Amino acid sequence: MLQPLSKNSIAAVLALGASLALGACDVGGDASERSAGIARIQRQLEGALGDEVTGIQLGLVHPEWGPVALAAGHANIATKEAMTPSHLTRIASATKLFTATAVMKLVEDGRLALDETLDELLPELSVPNGELITVELLLRHRAGLADHFNDSEAFQDAVLEAPETVWTPEELVDAALALGAPEKEDIDAGFGYTNTAYVLLGLVIEVVTSETYEDFVAAQVIEPAGLEATQFANRIDDLEGYAEGYWFPTPEPVPCSGYDASFVWSAGSLVSTAAELAAFIDALFDGKILSPSTLSEMCDFVEIDDGMRFGLGLLDIPGVGTGHNGAIFGYTSHVLYNAKRDLAAAVIINSLSDESDPLAVIVNVIETLDP
Repeated sequence: MLQPLSKNSIAAVLALGASLALGACDVGGDASERSAGIARIQRQLEGALGDEVTGIQLGLVHPEWGPVALAAGHANIATKEAMTPSHLTRIASATKLFTATAVMKLVEDGRLALDETLDELLPELSVPNGELITVELLLRHRAGLADHFNDSEAFQDAVLEAPETVWTPEELVDAALALGAPEKEDIDAGFGYTNTAYVLLGLVIEVVTSETYEDFVAAQVIEPAGLEATQFANRIDDLEGYAEGYWFPTPEPVPCSGYDASFVWSAGSLVSTAAELAAFIDALFDGKILSPSTLSEMCDFVEIDDGMRFGLGLLDIPGVGTGHNGAIFGYTSHVLYNAKRDLAAAVIINSLSDESDPLAVIVNVIETLDP
């Protein structure tokens, strides 16, 4: 979990994306057409539910319809509480897009440079070959670092055995370095997705700003985007109005709201809704957070595999959209902006399973917009 899209998922989505790239949504803006379109999308969401897809939220910012917030399924399968667009959910690794945006805000303001290194910024961590690892390489997942979670069965076991444990960012970095130091030949040699890179970026933000990571992101990213529910929370069950998350290691679901998200911190601990996630990426591409030139830097994409491309914190799927995905115990997410349609879309599913595929839901929704 907490990994990029699976090869099977991305292959299917790219095939769909080839047809989606042909033109913009051709759905009218009057009230009757909007109502009919939303009804089609609601049916599509309900059809995406399953034994291991417990509840779905969808957020859109449509060029003619404006904001759209829908939901289907259950926020809690034990109580049969219906999922609503306002239920709080984890967005998992879509948090990285907020972290990257905060870093680029510092770059834009001249407080940080993309070529600054870990040795310059975080010398106390003594990261081997830190003089070669730059902010840009961290953003691009090209720093040659191990992933403290995905690469370590021991760390995964520690989280599973004591999910309420509170971890410090430094402990996460130490866990990654214990798996092996980044070798010189591995640095900037290729794309290697790692949560630890974005934990280091969280620490960089704190060193540069003398603020907590959470406070800086809230003030410089969340507030300018006009978001009200989006917040950091180690324990989602400390919040009112949250949707329970379910993990399906077997057909029997495991509730996950009690997991403390400090084990991913600035790589995955944000809580939001699909509607606010869509509003965020719409604000990002509308120039409400960063300047057009800074956003252009973020969109300097390099192909990684299977036709996907990655920039400075942004995942681009040609013909589908640009954004980020996420997966954590109990929740999966995807947010993207489709420039051809001027459409922002986000889906969050309160389950982590083989059937949980937020990106496929988004693609199917976009298809319903094309008569």
